[in-house]
Amino acid sequence: MALYRAQGAVDPADLVLDRAEILRYLGHRGSAIPPEIDALIDRSVQAVQAAATPRYVCREFLLGAPQPQGIPLLDTDFYLPGEDILQLLAGCDSCVLMAATLGAGVDALLRRQQVADMAAAVVCDSAAVTAIEAVCDRVNALIKGACGQRGQRCTWRFSPGYGDMPITCQPQVARLLDTGRQIGLAVSSSCLLTPSKSVTAIIGVGERATQDKKSGCAHCSLRENCTFRRGGKRCGDF
Repeated sequence: MALYRAQGAVDPADLVLDRAEILRYLGHRGSAIPPEIDALIDRSVQAVQAAATPRYVCREFLLGAPQPQGIPLLDTDFYLPGEDILQLLAGCDSCVLMAATLGAGVDALLRRQQVADMAAAVVCDSAAVTAIEAVCDRVNALIKGACGQRGQRCTWRFSPGYGDMPITCQPQVARLLDTGRQIGLAVSSSCLLTPSKSVTAIIGVGERATQDKKSGCAHCSLRENCTFRRGGKRCGDF
């Protein structure tokens, strides 16, 4: 079986930025939206799309038997640690590491907005978060389609820093994907991604993979302190 790998660019004009998601990131709770905020969202979406140069890279690795230090990616020195990833990858024979970024232009846009107009900067930031999630959803769909042709299923993506997977896994994911050379994505000494509107993630693959969507509130480590749950809402589409 040939292992999946891909890299490419996404046309930002093709990204559909869900207005409800932008409002959610802004903390909107269902009240009427003032016309000036509505117009600011439109301008922010246009600004983010104009500044973004979305790119992605992904690569599939076979999984070994779980070890005390985590699940090994065969032919590498990397182990995926934590109980959450162990549950996610139950029934999986391999996983796909992925990374995506909106590019440095969006960071520059946000810095300019922070100096010129803080309200616009906040809305632009929410639009940018929505945009990188839309890029990840598109990459997720590509991976799911490719693996589906082999008769396999995919889990939802899971990122370093989620649950009990430490954010310190971020440099290893970036190294295995060669993100600096492939998509211009670097990891700082504090394990933060640069450009900032970037994501790394793990997606499980296998005929017996059972979790092909977000797992919901019951499995979230933030469920006890979640402001969305207190407001009767959820942060994902389950």
